[in-house]
Amino acid sequence: TETETEAETSTVETNLSEQPSTGSTYSGHTDLYPNVPLDNSFKAWVIEYATQKGVYPGLVFGIMYVESGFDSKAYGGGNYGLMQINQVNLAPYGITDPYDPYQNAKAGIDILAYFFERYPDQWNRVLMSYNSGEGAATQQWNSGVTDTQYTIAVNRAMQVLSKGV
Repeated sequence: TETETEAETSTVETNLSEQPSTGSTYSGHTDLYPNVPLDNSFKAWVIEYATQKGVYPGLVFGIMYVESGFDSKAYGGGNYGLMQINQVNLAPYGITDPYDPYQNAKAGIDILAYFFERYPDQWNRVLMSYNSGEGAATQQWNSGVTDTQYTIAVNRAMQVLSKGV
């Protein structure tokens, strides 16, 4: 996903040591996403980190499904990993291994948190910005396009993956 953020021009502080501890407070909540085929400790970390950043975990899992089919080794068009982080965002978000699921998910969640700060309660605009870059999404949004195939796919994925929540 080509995402153009201010992070392209300034380095974003990252703390990649925030991987899950065995005593994660969310470790018991992985059963909330039984349709997400990822390791429970990683799911718990995603739930915890996304929640800390104010991003709905179901959205993160929906994006992972649409972007990579939960394949941490996915690559396409300069985009890497579970959340298909674009190559322009690797250095600004401190990614040294774009296929590392923790680094990849952390960057994706951080990008989503950035867009939610800019566009509170505008889920589709956030998704459009994540998918096509903020500039392209703004042009579409300003021309009246508030739903795309991508936003529809992620919203559907969230519904399916959140069964039981």
